[in-house]
Amino acid sequence: FGPAYGLMSVTDDEYDEQADDAYIQAYYEQVQSWKVDENGPQWPEGLISIVDVGCGVRWCLDCEKDELVYFAGDCIDVTDPASFRQAFVRQGITFEQAVRLWLDRRAWGQTKNS
Repeated sequence: FGPAYGLMSVTDDEYDEQADDAYIQAYYEQVQSWKVDENGPQWPEGLISIVDVGCGVRWCLDCEKDELVYFAGDCIDVTDPASFRQAFVRQGITFEQAVRLWLDRRAWGQTKNS
């Protein structure tokens, strides 16, 4: 359930080693895949994908700041590292606020770039 394709699961009521470890492994692979070099693109630590919107777009949660972040992966120009950094758009709302908006049938918002 949830917006777009629904909230992504980290764990269920019962620990499922195969499914839960796969999600955690996918997070680390995502972080590592963006570590090009010290100056190149890097997936921010503590940022987890929580909703897959499709076409490289995700809603993410910054676990350190409890803030929703829109990742516009479809707008990245692979020849421009700055476009990777600009693909992360902080929304200025907490996860709780986002869920309340969704329950009220209101959109989580549009990116500040649009």
